[in-house]
Amino acid sequence: MRNLLVVLAWLVPLAVLAAPAQQAAAARDTPDGYALRQPIVLQGEAPAYRVTIPASVYDFSRQEGLRDLRVFNAAGEPVPFAVDVVRPSANDRENQQVLPFFAVPALAAEQVTQDADGRLLLQKTVSEKPVGLLLDASQIPSGQWQTLTLQLADANYRGRVQWLLSDDLQVWRTGGQQELLKLASGPGQTTVNLDGQHARYLRLDWLDKPFRLQAATLRWRERGDAPAALNWTGWQRARPGPSPGEYLFDLGLRAPFERLDIRLPQANTVAGAQWYSRESESMPWQAIASSRLSQLGQASVALQGFGSVPWRYWRLLVDTQQGGLGQGMPELRAAWPTEQLTFIARGQAPFLLACGRETPGAAPQTLDALFDGKAVQLASASLAAPLPAAASSTAASAIPPDSDRWRKAGLWGSLLLAVLLLGAMAWKVLREPAVGQGTEDGG
Repeated sequence: MRNLLVVLAWLVPLAVLAAPAQQAAAARDTPDGYALRQPIVLQGEAPAYRVTIPASVYDFSRQEGLRDLRVFNAAGEPVPFAVDVVRPSANDRENQQVLPFFAVPALAAEQVTQDADGRLLLQKTVSEKPVGLLLDASQIPSGQWQTLTLQLADANYRGRVQWLLSDDLQVWRTGGQQELLKLASGPGQTTVNLDGQHARYLRLDWLDKPFRLQAATLRWRERGDAPAALNWTGWQRARPGPSPGEYLFDLGLRAPFERLDIRLPQANTVAGAQWYSRESESMPWQAIASSRLSQLGQASVALQGFGSVPWRYWRLLVDTQQGGLGQGMPELRAAWPTEQLTFIARGQAPFLLACGRETPGAAPQTLDALFDGKAVQLASASLAAPLPAAASSTAASAIPPDSDRWRKAGLWGSLLLAVLLLGAMAWKVLREPAVGQGTEDGG
């Protein structure tokens, strides 16, 4: 009996140490371990596909930044994917402007001579003829240069020019070379192709012979960053909170909200406000932003610039010293940027989008990291209706995070108690004399 207890006293700690390995084996990354599973319908054939992420994915996700989002192939293997924000095509505007220009003097030439007594003299001479032209583009907004059109005063000209670029007039980098041609009668070529270059200053050096310049017109393309396309929740009417000037909102879903629109119950309202949010009704409120609600004939008041808040419940606390919002309840809606999932079609279809898991994974990649800077053909895809929840994922999703933590704590506590009991029993048995030991000693 004593030997059996000793063996058990060693086996239980080993079982406790093996428990994390067993849990890791049970937590393999398979589609059945996710609360949401949606088949991906492919359109056409391509090495990679893109699908818009619906609101349901954010609502099921349990990790910030969609760290529990995965794409599986037919064999249940995860495939590489990326998530990026959808932006409309940027508005490219072409502009042109005449640049001021200045002659670039030649560098001083040094020459060593002798005087009548034979002493060496250093003479510096500067040529009166310039060696090129300096064009000032420091006032041009950031953008891509297209062409530089030169209006020459010479009736006929043929020669090569070299242009250099600089941002400080100290360090110059070579831009390129081109031949210019102007004829008194007939076609000519006096436009320099800058091919998307940009700098504060541009210098033209004459490689053959100088020309007389009347005007230099720079044409560039200005590209503005287009705002992200937004998804909006419906308008949600507030319910009064327990304190004066307190209004509570339930947006009905979780998403990475970046903008709020609020409709006040009465026009011509001005009041200070504090905004709070939380993930669930059991969690404490977190301060998000402070704002000034000013609705003077406007349809709604916008709040943005507070970052990304992926929580469903919102609280508005209004300063009531000057009347607050008056009678009635405000209405709130929220917006989040439209995001797309791009995945590489490795393995066989059908592919499956999965989301909603307690164990976080790696954050989604960027498109540049996914494609390694290469141009890849993309095809569109869509999502079918979600599949019924698997038994394992259903049971896991039915356990709230708090109770799951308590269950794990109880399990580990029971194992620790068993170790202590077995250790005490083993200690007691080891201290008792073995059967027959006293008789042998007495004999």
